[in-house]
Amino acid sequence: SNPLRAKRLLQQNLNSIASWASDRGFRFSSGKTGLVIFRKHHRSSPPAPTLFLQGFKINILNSYKFLGLTFDQKLSWSLHIKLLKAKCQRSINVLKYLSHPRIGCNRKLTLQLYKSLIRSQLDYGAPIYRQTSKAILKSLDTIQSSALRMALGAFRTSPNISLCAESAEPPLHFRSLTLTANFLASAAQFPDLPLHIFTLSPGNSLLHSLKTHLHYV
Repeated sequence: SNPLRAKRLLQQNLNSIASWASDRGFRFSSGKTGLVIFRKHHRSSPPAPTLFLQGFKINILNSYKFLGLTFDQKLSWSLHIKLLKAKCQRSINVLKYLSHPRIGCNRKLTLQLYKSLIRSQLDYGAPIYRQTSKAILKSLDTIQSSALRMALGAFRTSPNISLCAESAEPPLHFRSLTLTANFLASAAQFPDLPLHIFTLSPGNSLLHSLKTHLHYV
């Protein structure tokens, strides 16, 4: 609500960070440092503030990749899913070559390749990026179906649910719920970590998404 105050507080914190790093001999990379303003509306907003860190101006970006996840301004995860789909498609091309009916690998090995090359990429950050709309997530369901179809040597007309049953692989939606439950259970075991309070708070979107699929007796 007060851009000038926000800029002043941000710059004060950046100065403290720069002083701490300089005293210990660390230098921040200008090419790897960026500023993204997150907003959920289309209304006009004030221009991005000009901030400095260790003497260089911080670049203003529309998105930023951090720990393998691409954050866009609206936190819609559409850009991350687009990049993830392209990355998985390259792995599918490898799987397509290795699953040739005459000279390719057997089903057991192709399914293992699917888990190593494709499912591992879809799993990374799934509890986070799957908070987006179902329409955006449909493209990833197509990726799983294409990969399983090649690994099993199934027909193009094979239903997605039958491919999951034949390969003993759950649909991505249910696998995401499993990963979310595992993450929350792991975080709950360490009450001394700051993450513990956030994970079990009633407003946590991950906990809410999991509760909507649980049946209480």
